[in-house]
Amino acid sequence: MSRKAFYITLYFCFLAFAVHSQKTTTVLLNNSQREILLVGSQLGILTDTSGNLSINEVSKSINFIPHTTKKKFASVENTSYVYWVCFSLKEIDNCDKRWIFENSDPHIDQLEFYYKSRKGDYKVLKAGYAHPFDIRPYAHKNFIFDIPTDTTVQTYFVRISSHNHNPFIFKIQSANYFTYYSLNEYYML
Repeated sequence: MSRKAFYITLYFCFLAFAVHSQKTTTVLLNNSQREILLVGSQLGILTDTSGNLSINEVSKSINFIPHTTKKKFASVENTSYVYWVCFSLKEIDNCDKRWIFENSDPHIDQLEFYYKSRKGDYKVLKAGYAHPFDIRPYAHKNFIFDIPTDTTVQTYFVRISSHNHNPFIFKIQSANYFTYYSLNEYYML
């Protein structure tokens, strides 16, 4: 092997290690917060080209890449693929708020929200433009789910498939703030 080929191989090995060793940033929740927009390295993205990965396969995957492109929001790039998004939350000092997850783009065909139950298995909540409105946990134009949080790091997964190039506009909000903002939004509309 030539010296140049050796250095090129070494460079790509280092690059591959650097990409896979990146971690997403855990979002810390406390009583003074009311809304957090999940952006950048707070989100890990996994592209499922087959559309067949299960939550158990995804939850063990090391192929999530933190969203670090210049675009503010990750999005459906190829409408033939399924996208998995992960994020981690941790409550500071057992704060006394109830938290919800909101996806602000109501035009996604299928969105599944996965969280780990106390028994250790994954629970799923579904919403999406392709599903009946009445299966949503909240009767709201956006996709809203309650989030069970803890003082240990909890990782959540969102599975998205859509025929549109939808952005992933994810928010974590206190339930009280969501009610306030939602009522004002509807009043203004």
